[in-house]
Amino acid sequence: MLKHENDKGRVCKRLAKLMDCTGMVDEDPLSAQPSYLKYLPIIEEKHGVRVLSDKQKGNKVIILCPRLEEWIIKSVSESGFKMSDFGLPDKANELHRVINGRLQAFQKVIDKLIELENPGILFLKSHLT
Repeated sequence: MLKHENDKGRVCKRLAKLMDCTGMVDEDPLSAQPSYLKYLPIIEEKHGVRVLSDKQKGNKVIILCPRLEEWIIKSVSESGFKMSDFGLPDKANELHRVINGRLQAFQKVIDKLIELENPGILFLKSHLT
């Protein structure tokens, strides 16, 4: 089951009530950090992706650093293309404003990263499947 929440606090509240689930949030270091995250150990961290484990509940929290938009733009750049190749902004704040209305283009970016075997996207994918 996939459930979208509008902020990491809500994701963490949901995870605190559930078992054997995976949540994904932005690090967003300038915002308040939910208490749920404070006590979870980091089990792995690579390519701007931090993975935390809630062993009591069997949950996993994946954190994209610093935010989804910066993370994906960096991954795209490392793979030798641009977001604008897919009709999306190359600047994080602009991408943040349009991403939810351009999900098909965003999916094509993800597919291209997988096709090019981008290490960050493959690491993320390994923790989502």
